[in-house]
Amino acid sequence: MTGNVRRHAAGPGVRTENEVSALHDERVHAAAFKELFKRYLGRVYRYLRVRVACEEEAVRLTHVVFLRALEALPQYQPLRGSFVAWLVSVARRVVEEPGARRGGVRGVSDALPVLLHPEVRYGRQFATLPQEAIARLGLLISRLSQPERDLLALYFAAELNVLEIAQVLERRPEAVKKQLGSLLLAIKERYYAV
Repeated sequence: MTGNVRRHAAGPGVRTENEVSALHDERVHAAAFKELFKRYLGRVYRYLRVRVACEEEAVRLTHVVFLRALEALPQYQPLRGSFVAWLVSVARRVVEEPGARRGGVRGVSDALPVLLHPEVRYGRQFATLPQEAIARLGLLISRLSQPERDLLALYFAAELNVLEIAQVLERRPEAVKKQLGSLLLAIKERYYAV
């Protein structure tokens, strides 16, 4: 499974309402869910990898998320938001369940490369960041509240847009956009402060 997680971690998917509606037709159920699994596996895994202590735990919880999503699929309502946001909501509930994480919570500075995930979001320019820059960013992020760190994980690791984050957090998009913008600006200002 670990190889599958990494292989499919390449990039964001496209909205899949047609695929999701096909899931309600039992004849194509397995094939359609398999396609959704392939499409969103990387994003779910990266989100969980930021939230838990070790890779094995993230892989285990990724399995749990997709099993729960398959069971809860009849409850998904495409008119209420994107499938990937619904799926990340399932992941968020799973990781926040008491006893769900066997390995504890991941250290923020350890999670920073996953949060930045340079190959997906920005190309390779962040791949060459010096270790001291990564350590400095890690220190800044470690001083954030858990909700702020979760907001960064939703944006960078799960690669959700503002509307999708609002769906996951059950908040208004304008409020999410304002909070995310303020948070990123504050991190940037603190990073460059001498």
